[in-house]
Amino acid sequence: MSEEKHSLRERLAPMLPKFLMILLILQPLMDILSFWTDRLGMSNTITLLLRFAVFAVVCVLGFVTSSRKKVYGIAIAACAFLLVGHCISCFIVGYQRIVYDLTNFVRVVQMPLFVLCFISFLRANNKCYRAFETGLMLDFWIITASVVVSVLTHTSSATYQSTNVGILGWYSFGNAQSAIMSILAPIVILLCYRRKNFLLFTVTSVAALAQLYLMGTRLAFFSIAVAALGVPVVLVLTGKARTSKRYIAVLVLILAACCATYKQSPMYINQNRYNEAMSYKQNDAERMIKRAEGNKTGTSTVTPEERYHALCTIYNFYFPNMCQRFGTARVMSAYGYSDQVTDITATRHRKIVFCEMLLDEQPFTSRLFGMELGRMAFDGEIYDVENDFHGICFLYGWVGLAMMVAFIGYFLYLIVKCLIKDFRKYFTVEAGAFGIGLCLCLVYAYFTAGVLRRPNASIYMSVLLAVVYYLTQMRSEKPDALPDGTVGAVTRLPDASNTAGSGDTRPEVRALQTKKAVGVNVMPLPSSAVSSIFRSRRASARSRETGASFTSASSVSRSISKAPDCAHMGIGRSSSPCAFCAGHRSSQTDTIRSSSVPPDTPTSDEEGNSFRVSSSKLASSTRYNRSLPDPTGRSSRMRYSPGPFTWVFAV
Repeated sequence: MSEEKHSLRERLAPMLPKFLMILLILQPLMDILSFWTDRLGMSNTITLLLRFAVFAVVCVLGFVTSSRKKVYGIAIAACAFLLVGHCISCFIVGYQRIVYDLTNFVRVVQMPLFVLCFISFLRANNKCYRAFETGLMLDFWIITASVVVSVLTHTSSATYQSTNVGILGWYSFGNAQSAIMSILAPIVILLCYRRKNFLLFTVTSVAALAQLYLMGTRLAFFSIAVAALGVPVVLVLTGKARTSKRYIAVLVLILAACCATYKQSPMYINQNRYNEAMSYKQNDAERMIKRAEGNKTGTSTVTPEERYHALCTIYNFYFPNMCQRFGTARVMSAYGYSDQVTDITATRHRKIVFCEMLLDEQPFTSRLFGMELGRMAFDGEIYDVENDFHGICFLYGWVGLAMMVAFIGYFLYLIVKCLIKDFRKYFTVEAGAFGIGLCLCLVYAYFTAGVLRRPNASIYMSVLLAVVYYLTQMRSEKPDALPDGTVGAVTRLPDASNTAGSGDTRPEVRALQTKKAVGVNVMPLPSSAVSSIFRSRRASARSRETGASFTSASSVSRSISKAPDCAHMGIGRSSSPCAFCAGHRSSQTDTIRSSSVPPDTPTSDEEGNSFRVSSSKLASSTRYNRSLPDPTGRSSRMRYSPGPFTWVFAV
């Protein structure tokens, strides 16, 4: 049975990158489908079932492809513990809408379960990382194209329906869509920078930051500044700023244009209208207070009873439902008897106050495992809080909030640990891109309800956390692993086992095949040293024809001595050599120099060029018992296989 499962994982692994790209491409398409079903007055059952089907397929596939089933067992046990405690807490008070409540629970647990599945995919196939990058890029352009078409066809939805401000496109939830675009913006900008295509970088930067500008939310405008300033900071910290001045200039110019047109932006227009409305309401509230106090002027004093009666008038006018549900006195006490309309009518704060008063009526188990979602409504008005962390605390109690914070905190711990351990190694362009996206994601989760409890946005957070694990933990387990799934920036010479029968006619390949045939394993030497070896060998053949003598050790040692001090797997950028690499370079030079002594075993390659191998030196060189990095560090994105090696000798 175990062999069958292992075989199934091997068959599924090659298909995972394509599956992930399809999964990510489906996200904006399902959002568009949800928008049009709502616009046409149709039921959202189709899109809801589709999302649940996607959730089930991802979880099953992640479990099957994982070699660490215990992790899934722990995750399922934790979710079951929270669900049972939550249901017991709700049954104590009395369940109202159990299906509605359980559906919301699945939406919340989707994010952590998707993270586990995505990590399993990355472990099964390193190419899944590139699939994530490609999928996010495709998502960005699908969203961009849909917004452009919606504007041209006058079918775009407004971000703020009451004021008809902001361009949202074919998407229903402003906070969630703003979070998605804020996450994608720095990632796609830096991915385009990595391609070194200036035109593509410029177009992508303008498209990403323009969409955030036109959405009109405050966090979207804040994200413009974070992306436009964060990307140059990443380039400075990775040592690429000097060669990227024009890329940085594009971002600075876009940010300057957004700031220069701040008063014409949808965000400013909406905030200006909101402030005007609050000013009118404040004037009305002050008139109501004076009327309730009897229009006293001059030295007349207002008694506490008159003040209390005046505030009751204001609160009953603006909070009829809350006053009816909890009583006017209790509502005023929760607001500290404030007479400021901006405080009283703030939507997010009002919902938090409602849930706090509702929680005070519940037993202690509700504080541990939360309340039912259906109870956060009264007389047709929904009071589900618009902050993800607050919402999880009210819905799933202290236990649920602690589990979520601990889960996210683990990945933040990995980031901090790796940056402290080796900042230059782990802080790459890719790490900076996903790091900016994760920071913005957490900001949106705290200030809005558009990330952790919205499956269309939480999947992007799942991708971010899985990539964080890949760039930190998996790189620690395999120090030579690069973000694209390749191994080590080390030059690998052509191997006889890989080139035999391939018809390769290069002299280097045929010579190495001959060396392989006599039992000589080839160690990856610096490219300059390898070239020197083969040039020396060909010169030796020519010198024998003319009767000249030849020695190769000096030319090879010079090639190695000219190499940079330390490349350290091609990841670090330290200019000073570490003890390991310095010792390795010295050992290479000494061993090759010693090979100029007449060796034991003469032989020749297919061209008839003679060379000899010193068996004693071969035996002594195997004491290292592992492959070492290329001291030149010139080659990148190349593979080598760790294991015992022996030296290449040309004499």
